[in-house]
Amino acid sequence: MSDEDFLWHYTTASGLLGILPSDPDEKEISLWASNARYLNDESEFSYYLKRLSEVAKNKFENTNSVSSNEFEEVSSALQKMAVEDPPFVVSLSKKEDDLNQWRAYGSGLNGFCIGFSRKDLRKVLKDSQFRLSKCIYKEDDLQKHVERQVKNLHMVIPTANHPLAFIKWVFKQLSLAAVMKNPVFDEEDEWRMVSDAPLLRGSSPNSAIHPRKYREGKSMLIPYVEVKMDRKVVKKIIVGPGPHKELNYQSVKRLCKDFMNGTDIKISMSSVPFRMW
Repeated sequence: MSDEDFLWHYTTASGLLGILPSDPDEKEISLWASNARYLNDESEFSYYLKRLSEVAKNKFENTNSVSSNEFEEVSSALQKMAVEDPPFVVSLSKKEDDLNQWRAYGSGLNGFCIGFSRKDLRKVLKDSQFRLSKCIYKEDDLQKHVERQVKNLHMVIPTANHPLAFIKWVFKQLSLAAVMKNPVFDEEDEWRMVSDAPLLRGSSPNSAIHPRKYREGKSMLIPYVEVKMDRKVVKKIIVGPGPHKELNYQSVKRLCKDFMNGTDIKISMSSVPFRMW
């Protein structure tokens, strides 16, 4: 399997322990998908939605094809659902053993990088409530998506005549917002697992198929859901830069042997000459 077939998840030691099983009888790993509104870049989730609103408003005003009341209804629905039913995401990268990723996500001291088979991820997600998508950074691509979705919106207005189609359109926009990123972040080469937002809803927090949970962030409580999948999707683990890299390497080897039936998992140490200690 070539490196082109891998996606990488950078995390801390506590993150690694939360993902991998803690019992040899457990056959699944658990990835934590965070609410898209709580990502590191606070403007990220609104980046696409803001552009969509601007283009739609200009188009409808210039053509007089949609009344101001109808446009306000659309805007209100988008804003409401973005708060109440945003998608949940797991961040991955195409970049293996990458300096900037270690700085940002591996804590630069005690980080780890988990390598997943992209093919296996697509397979296990096929019948789930999550899909695997490459993030979009190019301005031209963003604009094409926006124009296409504004055209689709025109087909479901007035919304009173097309309630189901309109709701589907709204959730499509939320899913797109989760993978549209500002071009300044293109060096991350990010992919994401993105939820189908409405399917996470239940009559109570624990009645949904993926119950919402909460974890501590650096400055806020972050809603998340667990995404469980066969542990065989883990193919590689890289021990990040740190003062005890060799000891971490031995610990991960033992952890995988004890809990992951880990003879097929390739474990290595980062070759990045980076030090924060």
